[in-house]
Amino acid sequence: VIVFVSGLLASFISVMAVFFVLKHKAKNKILIVDDNEEICKDLGGFLKKRNYLVYTAQALESAQEIIRDKAFDYAIIDLGDDKYSGIKFFRHLEERQPKSKRLILSGYPFEETKEYFKEEGYSEEDLNEIENIYIYKAGKENYMLTILDKLGGMWL
Repeated sequence: VIVFVSGLLASFISVMAVFFVLKHKAKNKILIVDDNEEICKDLGGFLKKRNYLVYTAQALESAQEIIRDKAFDYAIIDLGDDKYSGIKFFRHLEERQPKSKRLILSGYPFEETKEYFKEEGYSEEDLNEIENIYIYKAGKENYMLTILDKLGGMWL
């Protein structure tokens, strides 16, 4: 009886340890940079429900401060109306946190922003990679589902 109870206790402890590890598993940290407060709020809430630890910034200066203090697994960067500053932040994040995976979110189709990337020194090869992480939020598809698909399909 003692052997049976001690075996049962050991099994229970093992199950509880696994449960504890799964429950407290580190969440993936994601930074959302978008000047639109509603997008930060909606997209942030959408990702929080999917177990991401979300940080948001509505200005590039705030985003720069945040990345000084925290490392991110993922970043979603809106190019904004001033496409150059969004592209510069994209590169800045690439240099400061090369392991973070980045997505670009824009209200402009990729074809309309390609030249801005070229002017910032990106090659044709770079542009092919950027096109794969570029999400046109005004497109026909639900951009939040596209983001989730790209996060899951590419990096998780």
